Amino acid sequence: MGVLLDIWRFRTFYLVPVFFLAAIPILTEIPSSEMSQESRRCLYVLVVMALTWLTESLPITATALFPMVLFPMMGIMTAKATSGSYLTDTSMLFVGGLMVAVAVEEWNLHKRIAIGVMMVVGSDPKWVMAGLMLPTWFLSMWISNTATASMMLPIAAAVLDQIKAVKSGASETALDDFDSLHESGTNSSAGGIDNKVFEAEDGKTHPEGQLKQTLGPGSVGAAVTNNSSDHVASPSAGQQEVDRSPPGVARLTKGLTLCIAYAANIGGISTLTGTPPNLVMKGIADDFYNIYKPKDDQSGSPISFANWMGLATPLSALVLVLAWFLLVFIFVCGRGCCTVDADQSRAIKKTIRNEWKKLGPVSLAQVILLILFVFLAVLWVSRDPKESPGWSVWFEYKTSSKDPRKITYPSDSTSAMLIAILLFILPAKLPNICCFKTPGVQAVSVASRQAGDARLLGQVGFEPLPVPYRRGGHRVVVVVVRVTAAVVVVVAIVEVVVVVVVVVVVVVVVVVVVVVVVVVVVVVVVVLVVVVEVFVVVVVLVVVIVVIAVAAKSLGYNPLYLMVSTALATSFAFMLPVATPPNAIVFSYGAIQVTDMAFAGFFMNIISVGALTLAVAVVAVHVVVAAVAVVIAVALAVVVVVVHVVVGAAAFGLEGVAAAIL
Repeated sequence: MGVLLDIWRFRTFYLVPVFFLAAIPILTEIPSSEMSQESRRCLYVLVVMALTWLTESLPITATALFPMVLFPMMGIMTAKATSGSYLTDTSMLFVGGLMVAVAVEEWNLHKRIAIGVMMVVGSDPKWVMAGLMLPTWFLSMWISNTATASMMLPIAAAVLDQIKAVKSGASETALDDFDSLHESGTNSSAGGIDNKVFEAEDGKTHPEGQLKQTLGPGSVGAAVTNNSSDHVASPSAGQQEVDRSPPGVARLTKGLTLCIAYAANIGGISTLTGTPPNLVMKGIADDFYNIYKPKDDQSGSPISFANWMGLATPLSALVLVLAWFLLVFIFVCGRGCCTVDADQSRAIKKTIRNEWKKLGPVSLAQVILLILFVFLAVLWVSRDPKESPGWSVWFEYKTSSKDPRKITYPSDSTSAMLIAILLFILPAKLPNICCFKTPGVQAVSVASRQAGDARLLGQVGFEPLPVPYRRGGHRVVVVVVRVTAAVVVVVAIVEVVVVVVVVVVVVVVVVVVVVVVVVVVVVVVVVLVVVVEVFVVVVVLVVVIVVIAVAAKSLGYNPLYLMVSTALATSFAFMLPVATPPNAIVFSYGAIQVTDMAFAGFFMNIISVGALTLAVAVVAVHVVVAAVAVVIAVALAVVVVVVHVVVGAAAFGLEGVAAAIL
């Protein structure tokens, strides 16, 4: 009886495939004279879902995603039409990527990748910086930039503390009890920071005092919480600790922390799901293209995961390399940090080895996740490569019996949903039953199985977020920055000015070619004044992209050249902590000052704009289009720099005065 109960508890792994096979007669045995082919396929999906729901083989939310994969692949409905019953195609792509990111972080695959790279690069400071930037850049392509920075910063902190211990003559074992910052990667959720991020190895959240003892003054856990300013620690404490560091170590600390924020920002542009502005731009481009397409071909813009990576990934890699050279030049070379003594080298290697040992042996869940991760990337890249037929041509169907044309039904969201469903099905470890039973180990209980422990992704492990409902409306992140009411007013005024300046810049550029667009810009300005309370970069991006798209259409140019360059330019914000969540996270560690970030960020903006200009000029076939893209990118970069300087000065200048008054 106990064996039967164990088998039933693990029904997810065998019942779902059985249901798919058992329902095949619906497709083959029902005569076409009684039911059309599309109707039979739809009935097949309905029966499989009903059986899965009745037996609770999968969580209800996972079963509800079946049509997202089966309808496009079986020619019942296009992926875009199917997504309309949930959210939108772009939003479902985001949700699928989010599910994969949650599973990757849940089983520490991202941390194993990061520490593995650190073990390869060695102990030279400049290569340690490269070892931090490379995994940060790669991981931020697929998971939240905020979560990536939160996960990598503790690794850098452990290395830096060993260097400080060696330089100051302390024991190399000063940080052997450092617990790798307690699973900080589990808070991705597309950019949100959760107050459970900084948990001990026993899974319990530390109170504020214990966090400060565990992480040290000025650390991330003491400065970033979930929408609560009660636990925010001033970065000055950490800065004082850095100031007392041995010569050369203080600058190295600034460089190694700053490189994480920059690498996260740069990596986010590489893929469509890397950062919210990318998906916002695609959503607007799809809607814009559908306006000019026939009713029976609402396939949206030609932007796909593959051709986006074709442009953005080389650009991102170029900016990453240039950023590494810049940060090495500023913070490492010529400052007493380039030289590596034997004690420092041993300390760094020991710290990295200790962090690797804490991860334990490679688990079955990590192996399966890595395979699914690579498989998803291959599906995204090979769906529609443009240069050659992709796998999507296998799923081309006629829209009607009267129309001989065939269209491709799947989209990038289909691939994301397929992998997401597999995460709910595949086991995280071998079931402890029958021939797999381990002596002395009890089988997984019903309660733990329902909590998702037996699967790669369980219903408790992933809770749907309201993020997709706000596509293009909000930045998906909560970063706690302590400001006073006076600063909020200053920020609001400055952002109103920024919106007006951006729109005016676009007007000036476009009016040189066509005067008709001025009317559109006036309408946009009025709308912005109404929605001025939003005050997020994404909103400015939406407005600018809409104006640019209309102007490009009027001029007869391909609007994607300008729309893509504008979306990429908004991600190049490196100067101040308020610019991006990764910037705020590394600043909260307390190792850098605003002047440090502003100095390096100024040159980073120049590098980014230059690289973006080169990329757009290479891709664009028309010189005028490339020139306008350059002007827009430079204008946005200048405006972002100005507003960040003003907002930063207001925030950090008025805070002390207001605090003293209050």
